[in-house]
Amino acid sequence: MSYFAPRFLFATVLALPLVAQDEPQKPAKAPTVAAASGPMLVVKTTTEDVAMGASMMFASEEGAGEMPQLPKLEAGQHWVISVGTDKKVAISTGKGDVGYLSATVKPGLMMSAFEEQIGETMQMMQGMATMGLQQAGIKAADAVKMIKAVLDFPKQVDSLDLKVVGDPEKASSEGMDIDLSLQPVKDTWFARFAAAMQPNQAGAPMVEGDAPIRVAAALDTKGMSAFYDVYADFAAGIGAKKPEDKAKAAEMIRKSSQLMDGTFGMTMTLGTGMRILMGVSDGAAMAQLVGSDEYLAFQKAATSANPMMEVEMTPKALEHRGVAVTKVSTKFKDESMAAMGGPMAMTGDMFTGVAGNYVFSIMGGEQDAKGVIDSALDSKVKRAPLPGGALMTVKANLKEMAGAMGGDEEVPENLEISLTRKGDGLNLKIRAK
Repeated sequence: MSYFAPRFLFATVLALPLVAQDEPQKPAKAPTVAAASGPMLVVKTTTEDVAMGASMMFASEEGAGEMPQLPKLEAGQHWVISVGTDKKVAISTGKGDVGYLSATVKPGLMMSAFEEQIGETMQMMQGMATMGLQQAGIKAADAVKMIKAVLDFPKQVDSLDLKVVGDPEKASSEGMDIDLSLQPVKDTWFARFAAAMQPNQAGAPMVEGDAPIRVAAALDTKGMSAFYDVYADFAAGIGAKKPEDKAKAAEMIRKSSQLMDGTFGMTMTLGTGMRILMGVSDGAAMAQLVGSDEYLAFQKAATSANPMMEVEMTPKALEHRGVAVTKVSTKFKDESMAAMGGPMAMTGDMFTGVAGNYVFSIMGGEQDAKGVIDSALDSKVKRAPLPGGALMTVKANLKEMAGAMGGDEEVPENLEISLTRKGDGLNLKIRAK
């Protein structure tokens, strides 16, 4: 499972709404415009460009293209732009600090009210995203289903609250904070998923070493079995050529997912190095699973799914202190494809295996892999709860990343992201400084 960890995180984000579509219990219907009360959108700001843009974006056909008249602001005031369920825009003023902008959105109502206007855009987005997923080895039918679910997901969100503090144009020098909260529609899959998202008191494994990107997760996996079941069906389709192959792969993913304890740690240096530790509840059972012929067959099929990459997998390429290590060597089939992959594309040798109660994946040399095995077997892997009871955190050195990508634009030096619970939903905080 460790080879797929970065893909697993990305696919998890996309797969969440897919789970909602496939869940046996039918979720509650999204709210309709006729049944709603109050505005669908409220934007508060002291920035004239933002106020003008929001007003013009939702202007009626009769008023399209006309410059809205903003009332004059007095000291301590801000503009309030609201869009009602009748799609009419109202502009007023309010008092209080709202930062660069503050917004409250009813996503389901907005999608229903503007269904005709956003239809063509949705179709274009679906087509482009589907092609991208197919290039990553995902079958067309699964890709279409996934993207459609992603685009329909807002119907399960009752409200979205956004606050931005700091001018985005000055973020590189003055920083910026973004606070985004999602509250679910009751009795939907998203409501049940958000309720199941609880911090894991064991804390996340702390991966050693300096790197510009660090990711950590500490989730209580109770109540997540339904998610894993549906995710397995999707992920199993990657590389599976026959229905029976997909069924076997799905079973492998289900078994490995049931052994995970919900904790994860990763460090990454663009294009050159990566270290991953994933906590498991039973290391011996996981080692037996990933060493089985069935799992190796699934892993080989999945690693060969990307048409751009040439992958060679060598089981038991290394053994250290009784731990069998699989080596996965990856390179572009054609060097001209390297530019398409970009600096995020990982090529080279990756060593994966199970040591103690950790699945590890190391892109580097054999000595790096041995060092991680020693730390796991000697109980030297440190764990720590994430700050503020976070479920997941991301820290990135943007300056270093921009340099690796060959960019020369000014960017904030650091980026910090945290995912926490808030009310019945989830909260995402982003800080650039």
